[in-house]
Amino acid sequence: MSTLAKLAALAILLAIGYHMFFKTPASLKQSHEQQGDVLKNEMDLNAQNKEVVITVTDGVYVARSFSMANMAMIEGKDGIIIVDSTLGPDSALKVLAAFRNITDKPIKAILVTHFHPDHISGLDAILQTAEKGIDVYAHKLTKDQLSESFLTRQGATERTSRQFGMKLQSSKVPNYIFTAVHPTHTFDKELTLNIAGIKIQLFHTPGETKDHCSIWLPEKRVLFSADNLYSSFPNIYPVRGEIREVRQWVESLDFIRYLNPDYLVPSHMDPVAGKDEVWDTITTYRDAMQFVYDQTIRCINKNMHLDDIVRTVRLPAHLEEHKSLQQWYGTVEWSVRSIYGQNLGWFTGNPEDLTPLSSQQRAEKFNSLLEMSGQNSIQNMFQSAEENLQLSYSHFENKGAYLYAEGQWALEISAMALRLTKPGEAIYEEAKSAMIKALKHKARGTSNWTARNYYLSCIVELDGSAVVLDMTEVKESFLSKVYIEDIMSTFPRRFKAEECDPKFKQSVRFHFSDLKRDFVFLVRNCICEFVQKKSRMPDSTDVTLTMTSEVWRDVIKKTRSGFSAYMAGDIVIEGGVLNFKSFVALFD
Repeated sequence: MSTLAKLAALAILLAIGYHMFFKTPASLKQSHEQQGDVLKNEMDLNAQNKEVVITVTDGVYVARSFSMANMAMIEGKDGIIIVDSTLGPDSALKVLAAFRNITDKPIKAILVTHFHPDHISGLDAILQTAEKGIDVYAHKLTKDQLSESFLTRQGATERTSRQFGMKLQSSKVPNYIFTAVHPTHTFDKELTLNIAGIKIQLFHTPGETKDHCSIWLPEKRVLFSADNLYSSFPNIYPVRGEIREVRQWVESLDFIRYLNPDYLVPSHMDPVAGKDEVWDTITTYRDAMQFVYDQTIRCINKNMHLDDIVRTVRLPAHLEEHKSLQQWYGTVEWSVRSIYGQNLGWFTGNPEDLTPLSSQQRAEKFNSLLEMSGQNSIQNMFQSAEENLQLSYSHFENKGAYLYAEGQWALEISAMALRLTKPGEAIYEEAKSAMIKALKHKARGTSNWTARNYYLSCIVELDGSAVVLDMTEVKESFLSKVYIEDIMSTFPRRFKAEECDPKFKQSVRFHFSDLKRDFVFLVRNCICEFVQKKSRMPDSTDVTLTMTSEVWRDVIKKTRSGFSAYMAGDIVIEGGVLNFKSFVALFD
């Protein structure tokens, strides 16, 4: 897979949860007395994975099971307001058609709760259905969050594809188009609107994301909580990689809790009706988060090792057994590790962890230790892995539970063995087989679907049955929509420092005539500084390229060669083509 395809693949599933894992438990399906059986019957249809538009209350509707995340409609006197836009254009237009069975009033505005792809990727398709412009509201940090997620998108692609099982034969990659949000209106802490006669308040409630917003309809007592609450233990640390600040998240839940909503409309579960039921739902959720945070800090202050804290912090039984806190998506263990890292960083405090060996070095040292016995060390690793797996499977047959330590050790020691072998060697196939057995055991022993996806994805990568992701269309869409400054900002992170002469200096300016914007790169000391503020730009540069942003996007997408654009006069280079070529040669 090409680098750009990998970039696009990560963008697809940056933070998506499959809706079948977020079914609202029966205890949360209490309908408000004013709604009677209507709300409950509609939610029962959704429990069967059927696409359904649920009437939350008069003029408020939520579409469930059409896509990974819900899309909602608020009906006003002379228009409608859309909340989020699903994972892609197909699902967004399908939901919109379902809403049109209720009303044909024009769309007045679209409210964006946060930057995750499953909430914004149908945005352009909806905007294109309108004859005139539609107001788009988002938090002021949404653009920054999209840009920040772009920083490590390439490196995190593998982890993301594993988390969401994209390489598994059973996986279905949705029809997805990347959208960079270009809101017509942004806000900071809160914003009060009156759209189509409906009073709407937007509140900044950071939690799952820094730009996260909650939407409050005070006259209808409806609160859209987006992704700050779902029917699973919160994914405080997604294994694809992201930091989520727990105290902020809890504070945001308290904020919406004390609004005392009659109706709660999350984005990955059915709505909750009834003031008491809503209060209890939010309270239970935030209490679980606070418990894990407080107990982790308590253990830190006892100078406990991170691995020991992970084994110590457990939800109390009444929370651990709660149907809305099952660890299908997030886990307590990953949350503890994230909280520890946010407060103390990577170092555990133990001296042996201060400058640890690499995984390869550790495997080699362990191999040397076994060789001292005069036996076949790698074969001993296979035997140890197999013995531990058998112990765990036997325990499962007798007690109904797998053994953690034995299963984990089988995985770790088989991974060591695999690192000590090379493809083509006979023993490599044995090591690969041992690793696959250990991964299958781990997959069977977890109820967390992201962990299971991760283990199973590693298996198909090893056995060669992984789905090859063809993301050509997604790649082109991605590069057509992403902010031009984000594309340009990738240069420093692709700089080949190992090939650079420390004495070499060069300055290159990119001038985009259609945007009337300049970007400058300064090469020195084997780094590449990216400058986009006018006040920091040099008066002159060694090389200047002038073109439109669309021409550059075509070059990056490889739908047009830079040479042909230059020969056609669409790219003008001042300072010498060879000088620019020497600049380009410095990057991956």
